[in-house]
Amino acid sequence: MRKYLSILFSLFFAILTFGQNTPPKLGFALSGGGAKGLAHIGVLKVLEENGIYPDLVTGTSMGSIVGGLYTIGYSPEELREFATSLDWNDYFNDTYPRAFLPVEEKARADRYQLTFAIQDGKLKLPRGLIQGKKIQTLLAGLTASAHGTPDFDNFCLPFRCVATNLENGEAVVFSSGPLRRAIRASMSIPSAFEPVEYEERLLVDGLVVRNLPVQDAFDMGADFVLGVDVGSPLYERDEITSVLTVLDQTSSFGSASSTMKQRELADYLIMPDLEGFSTLSYDKADSLILRGEEAARKALPGLLAQLDSLGVELPMPSWRCEHNLQRDSFMVTEVAFKSDEAMTRRTLNQLFHAHIPRVFTLEQLSDEISRLYASGFFKLVDYELQPVADGYRLVFSASAAPAWYFRTGVNYDTDYKAGLLLNLTGRNLGFRGAILSTDVRVSENPALLLDYLVYTRSSPSIGLKWHGGINFFPGKKYEEWRLVDEFSFHHFSSRLSFISGISRTWSMEAGLFAERLSQNLKFFSRQNDESYSEQVGMFLKLSRDTYDRTYFPTDGSLTTLRAQWTFGGRITENDETGGTIPLADNIMITARLHKVFPLGKNWWLSWLNGAGAVNYRQQAFLNQLYLGRELPNEEQFFEIIGLRFMELPVTAFASTGLQLRTRLTRSTFIGLTYNTLWYASSEGRFFPGALDSGNYLSDWTNGVGLELGGLTPFGPLRFTTEYNLELGRFNFSMTAGYRF
Repeated sequence: MRKYLSILFSLFFAILTFGQNTPPKLGFALSGGGAKGLAHIGVLKVLEENGIYPDLVTGTSMGSIVGGLYTIGYSPEELREFATSLDWNDYFNDTYPRAFLPVEEKARADRYQLTFAIQDGKLKLPRGLIQGKKIQTLLAGLTASAHGTPDFDNFCLPFRCVATNLENGEAVVFSSGPLRRAIRASMSIPSAFEPVEYEERLLVDGLVVRNLPVQDAFDMGADFVLGVDVGSPLYERDEITSVLTVLDQTSSFGSASSTMKQRELADYLIMPDLEGFSTLSYDKADSLILRGEEAARKALPGLLAQLDSLGVELPMPSWRCEHNLQRDSFMVTEVAFKSDEAMTRRTLNQLFHAHIPRVFTLEQLSDEISRLYASGFFKLVDYELQPVADGYRLVFSASAAPAWYFRTGVNYDTDYKAGLLLNLTGRNLGFRGAILSTDVRVSENPALLLDYLVYTRSSPSIGLKWHGGINFFPGKKYEEWRLVDEFSFHHFSSRLSFISGISRTWSMEAGLFAERLSQNLKFFSRQNDESYSEQVGMFLKLSRDTYDRTYFPTDGSLTTLRAQWTFGGRITENDETGGTIPLADNIMITARLHKVFPLGKNWWLSWLNGAGAVNYRQQAFLNQLYLGRELPNEEQFFEIIGLRFMELPVTAFASTGLQLRTRLTRSTFIGLTYNTLWYASSEGRFFPGALDSGNYLSDWTNGVGLELGGLTPFGPLRFTTEYNLELGRFNFSMTAGYRF
């Protein structure tokens, strides 16, 4: 009944204003619906093609994104390009590419599945699975042209969007403020996204109170409101088949009731047929937009007839305006830093290295924000471009991250077995920018690793690092390719070093080390006593890391060169041979070079190289390089396809290989690897004189491997089948979760 009264009122108003030549105001109300809200773009496209333009727009959730961008000047075609080219899944997480991590911290990346802040001595559970950092930065760039327009009535078209006050359940209608923050609040799906704190209110998605904001369009002065509803209806009885659907249904009653009332208020309603799509169907953006177009075309006859009855002449005047929309670069002449905490402002200033004045593109600004987040010092970072006389004033605002974090990860490895990693990380301890990290591995092979790092945030950076570690890991002995013994390695180490981030990709570490490596009993070991190595010395390590990710990289390279000089120590062998071997004046050099070459959208070629040599006066089992598989935190272990874990101890080797990898699905891969290996073993010094000692052996071996793996929310999975061409033998390995 109310709908018909609204129509009569609109007709009456049109008659009264006809003589004044004042056409009725047309409002568009765009609903929320997750990915299904991309259908709004198709609706807008068809309406514009038929000369139907709004005088004002309201939106909720995805409707606030589409509507907000539309009202600051984006055309339907530009919205379509944005929706179909964006990697939505990448923006629905808070993980940043390794390229943005400080080079000093890349080696510790990708170790933990869960992270919890610690405040007041207690774990703080997150209020949403996604903090929305990337989404906030994306919205800042998309709305950059409107940063200097806080009043939504001053957009190309007046705009409103709806959020929900989480404290009292009331609607919050944004009519002013930063557009990016308003949209971010309106789309904050409860539990999925962290709520937005704005003007002392805690805000979540507007779908909770008004998913279809028709009333808000009338409140803005619309005489005729076209509602576009892409929301999900309540489940039918036979669809309620799980705990999840029960929870979803019970939480949707209020929203469904509100939507029914808003539909009744609308003068005309378009409801695209979105069966078969879900709120997460972002990979089907083209199809969703097409469904919107189809629904709009189907609705045109009725809509045109109703507009004609109001005296609306078509085509209506086009409203399109530039609003500086075409600008994707800005001349920045001033920079300012905002925060409630002085230390946060100083840290922002320290980490921002650009020289002003200069031109920034939106992509460069996004990269700057990503680097600030990746530093780990900030919970929220935002930027605003404020017009000034000679360009723009770039204002960074940030809130500090908690000083302490608790992290955890799980892993299974065929050689390392199952493990649980517990980590406690603190920042700004003792010195501004300092990091203390403590890892405890709970498993059959436990470990305790501590790192304290203090360095400047300049470029290049300089600093000091102390590392202390106790690492237990399995050991194996082979004779003529047969396993003859299993034992446990116990590695105690301490390092004090000078570090420098030479650039954003190169790092250097140089310092002193002391370590003890012992070969310990296992209950089924053939050994009766313990053998151990004790040494002190100096080391130098150079690294260049440009991998886009640690596992299954698709671009970049990893280069490490490490040299170690032992100036004191000994090896004590308490087996049947007995004796002590001095370790003074000994050298170990190792190198790795891995490079990925993209061959197309779904193909990559990896070039894998490794080399190493030890220059000891006497050879022993504890002072060699171990070929077969790599181990985290152990520099002497190298992965060679076709060899089992620790199968080949050597004093020198060089290997090279190629892996051809392709993508099976978005996050699963299959790769074929071939490598060839030259290796040598010398009982004396490997360098000058070793070839004449009569105790020098060398040989070649080759291997091929087939790898199947993927990236999951719980970490990488990797299954490998390997075949040694010389031995005619298969071996297999599997890892699940991050390696630690």
